[in-house]
Amino acid sequence: MTRPPFSIGPVCLTFLLIGIIDPGDLWADPPADVRDAREVTFQGHGDFELKGTILLPAEISPAGAPALVLLPGSGPTDRNGNQPPILVTDLLKDVAERLADEGYATLRFDKRAAHVYLAKLMAMGPEELRDFLGFDAFVGDARAAVELLRATEGVDARRIGIFGHSEGGLFALQLAKELGHGADGVVALVLAATPGRSMADVLRYQIGRNLRALEEEDRTRWMNELDRAMASVIETGRAPGDLDRGFAGLFPMNATKLLQVELALDPAALAGVYAGPVLVLQGERDVQVLADVDAPLLEAALVERTKGVCRVAVIPAASHNFKHVESEEELGMEGDVVSETFEALVPWLRENLPVLTPVEAGG
Repeated sequence: MTRPPFSIGPVCLTFLLIGIIDPGDLWADPPADVRDAREVTFQGHGDFELKGTILLPAEISPAGAPALVLLPGSGPTDRNGNQPPILVTDLLKDVAERLADEGYATLRFDKRAAHVYLAKLMAMGPEELRDFLGFDAFVGDARAAVELLRATEGVDARRIGIFGHSEGGLFALQLAKELGHGADGVVALVLAATPGRSMADVLRYQIGRNLRALEEEDRTRWMNELDRAMASVIETGRAPGDLDRGFAGLFPMNATKLLQVELALDPAALAGVYAGPVLVLQGERDVQVLADVDAPLLEAALVERTKGVCRVAVIPAASHNFKHVESEEELGMEGDVVSETFEALVPWLRENLPVLTPVEAGG
C-alpha cells in the first residue's frame, strides 16, 4: 500500500501526548505573565493537582467581576494555548489579557497532559495513564476550575462563563450540560473553533484531505483502515492490534479512552441541550474545523432551542488559532489574534455577561 502523505500539522485535533518531546527542551515552569496575576493550584478530577493563572481586571465592582474559564484545545496544551517548544500560539494568554482590560476575570490552567506535569505522567503505567487522560477527567478538571473561580475573591460567583477552544469547546459543552444555565451553573458559553461534527467525521475529512494526491484505490484502502480503527476504538476503547503503523500516531493507547467518547460525540446535539447564550467563533480559513460545515451545524442546533440566544461570528482571514493567514495552506499560529475576534467577542460578552458598574452592583 502506498504510504500516506500524512502531516501532523493539519491534523491538530488528534493527540500529541507523551514521548514526542525531549524533556530537556521543556520549560520547567510556565513563562511569567506580564500582568498582575494570581498563580494558583487546585484539585482537578481524581484530586490531581493542576496549575493555573487567575487574571483579574484592575477595577472591580463591589459585586465582583464576571469571569470565564478558558479551556485549551487538544494535545498537551498549557494554560496559554501552547505546546512548547513546537507549537506556540499564546491564544489563551492573549484572550485573558484582553478580557482583563475589558473588566473580566479569567482562569486558565495547564491541561493534565501538559509538559509541566511530564514527570508525573511518565511515572504512570499504560492503563493508569489511559484512565488519567479520559474524557471524564478533562471535564472534571473544567468543573473544578469553575468551582475555583466561584470561590475566588473579586469574582462574582453568580456570573461564570466558559470559553472553550477547539477540543476545549467539547469539554465546555459537556460541562454546560451537566451544570445547566444560571447563577449556579454556566451563565454564557463561547465556542471558539469548536467542531460541530463528531471527531470521527473531522478525522475523515482531515485524513481524506491529506490523501488527495494518492490513487483512488490507495486512498480507499487508507480510508477503510481509518474507519476500521475508529470503529474499534468506539466499540472497545482500543485500536486494532494489527493497525497499520501509518495510523499508529493517531490512536496511541494513552488517548484511546478519550477518543472512545470523542469519536462518537455529537457536539451539535450537546449544544442544543444548553439553555444559555452561546457565541460561536470560527476562523474563515480554519482547515481543521470548517467555517462552512461545523459552524452551521452548531448554529442549527442552537437556534432550535426553546431557550437561549446564539450568535455565530466567522472571523475573516483567521486560522484555527484566530491568527491572520493569507491562505488555507498556512497553519496560522504566530502573530496577534485577529482584531475582529475581539470585536465579536467583547460586545457579545457585554450583552450576555455584563460588567456591572458600582451602582448596578448595589455598591
